[in-house]
Amino acid sequence: MRWLANMASGVKSLFQKRRLESELDEELESFLAASVENKLKGGLPASAARQAALAEMGSRNAVKHQVWSSRWESTLESILADLRISFRTLLKSPGYTAVALISLALGIGANTAIFTLINQVLLHKLPVRDPQQLVACGDSESAGIAGGIDLGQFGGYFSWDFARQLEADPGPFQGIAAYGSFSDKVTLRLTDDSGGDANAPAFLAPANLVSGNYFSVLGAEPLFGRTIFPSDDATPGTGAVVVLSYHLWRESLSSDPHIVGKSISLHGTPFEVIGVMREGFHGIKQELEPADLWAPVSMQATVLQFPSMLTPHSGLYFLHLFGRLSPNAVANKAEFLRTQNWLNENVHNGIRDRSGSAISIERQQEINRELVPLIPAARGVSMIRSEYGESLQILMAVVALVLLIACANLANFLLARAARKQHETTTRLALGSSRTRIVRQSLVEAFLLSMTGGLLGLGVAFGATRALIAFVSQGDSYIAMRPSPDLKVLAFTLAVSLLTGFLFGLAPAISAARTGARETLSSTTRTVQAGSGRLANFWPKSLVSAQVMISLLLLVVAGLFLRSLRNLENQDYGFERSHLLLAQTNARLADTRRIRLPPFTSNCWNASPRFQACVLSPWLKCRPSARDRGHRAFRSPATRRAPKRTWFRF
Repeated sequence: MRWLANMASGVKSLFQKRRLESELDEELESFLAASVENKLKGGLPASAARQAALAEMGSRNAVKHQVWSSRWESTLESILADLRISFRTLLKSPGYTAVALISLALGIGANTAIFTLINQVLLHKLPVRDPQQLVACGDSESAGIAGGIDLGQFGGYFSWDFARQLEADPGPFQGIAAYGSFSDKVTLRLTDDSGGDANAPAFLAPANLVSGNYFSVLGAEPLFGRTIFPSDDATPGTGAVVVLSYHLWRESLSSDPHIVGKSISLHGTPFEVIGVMREGFHGIKQELEPADLWAPVSMQATVLQFPSMLTPHSGLYFLHLFGRLSPNAVANKAEFLRTQNWLNENVHNGIRDRSGSAISIERQQEINRELVPLIPAARGVSMIRSEYGESLQILMAVVALVLLIACANLANFLLARAARKQHETTTRLALGSSRTRIVRQSLVEAFLLSMTGGLLGLGVAFGATRALIAFVSQGDSYIAMRPSPDLKVLAFTLAVSLLTGFLFGLAPAISAARTGARETLSSTTRTVQAGSGRLANFWPKSLVSAQVMISLLLLVVAGLFLRSLRNLENQDYGFERSHLLLAQTNARLADTRRIRLPPFTSNCWNASPRFQACVLSPWLKCRPSARDRGHRAFRSPATRRAPKRTWFRF
């Protein structure tokens, strides 16, 4: 702990400089007195002995400066002095400082905004226990099959009976759990203690079906209450319990601390609330509009409003599987391959059971080729990642190039300022200043600009991230992405700011280091710059060339993107696309126990004053009146259960 004590004493000396100087003066006086006494013993008279001792010690201020320079805090003090000088220098040039800060704020802010989304979509790990042990069985991105088509094979989705088989016998896995590939919206309504209506308004929330061991395999703990247990999912049609998300509990249920034990109705069926998950938990399925509640797979018919899929060999593949590997399988590749082979063998056996007793040789070979790869799921299973991952990476490359252009521009600015200050630099070198100190001051000025630009860039990034999220959400009230930065984003912004300052401050620092002390103090800036020869023009020309090259590259890429977008907009779809909107509705989502909807068979050409024509049918076609050409129709999220589609033509 000696270094800690040294650090503490050094910091203390920075704030107690006078006390340190007085201590040094006392030590020097003691040394001088001892030296005089030693010389007096040698036979010198008093005046000659003191004079000889003073000559031997040298300048008192030089000795104190040498002692102070040997301490680490002297370097920190000189850096603080360089910061003060750089701050005053920037204040003297408000125009240059404003342009530099705006350029840096836009460049660093754009990089931070894109990285914020990349962090949430591509880098963020699930808030569960040991997420590196989680693997998905297949890509698990597409939705399952609920139409009774027997595929006779497994891909990224599985049938109920096969999932139950692996849940009961996970083999080398620590556990295997299932969840529904559909995240349909359900109608929620609070109920009173007796199960009747509490006159509370109904609202929609996305729900996900999960197996009884879903939360235990995932390693997720609730905020309060409990999660779904295997006993809740034991028998089809039983286990009417739900676990709520933190968002649903806070926004729709007013953070009711006594919500556990109460009942809510899902499509008119009472469910008991047994727990609330922690903030930020959305399950293993990372969607743009995440699930707000989880119910047992045993309640599939009630939640999905679809006939029961919980029968063996039904041909209904509506579940995804994930598992938790053993620690050996995570660290040992051979153990991982053994786990993979075990899963493939069970998949082959499952397909053979569904193929009947008589299996041809060709079918047997086809079954042996079926593989369900184990895909790391530490970051969850996400369609957002596959849909927006490449686009975000391209945007990251583009904004990085924009930041390089800003760095080159600022480097040219600093080189021009350094050229005007060459006479001052030569004077400092002649007075004994070191080149290291001059280079350091140049870099400190660059870092001061970059760090200030980085702070401003955080504000720009927050606004830009909100705009990007609003564009991606397309009007959804709640999505999983958040514009607020976390520690990883702040560390990225700090690293980018430091790197930026180094990039555009390097060339001026090298230029300052190459300034020769041989130039006379009477030389003008023009003479000094001319004396440097071709080297003085190398950096400005190189930076301008790099700016032009990168800018031209970005313009070409932007032109190609615009051309592709124009071609897509002008594509001929075979029908008139002007003044056309599409809305999707589904009567099953409404809580209609007391209200009977009329059948969708009547002709209602004059049913609404807003539309010139309206035919209620599975495909509802409407034509608005001329005075309502500017009317906007709302958009409701699509569901998996054959929604009614409404065409609006203005």
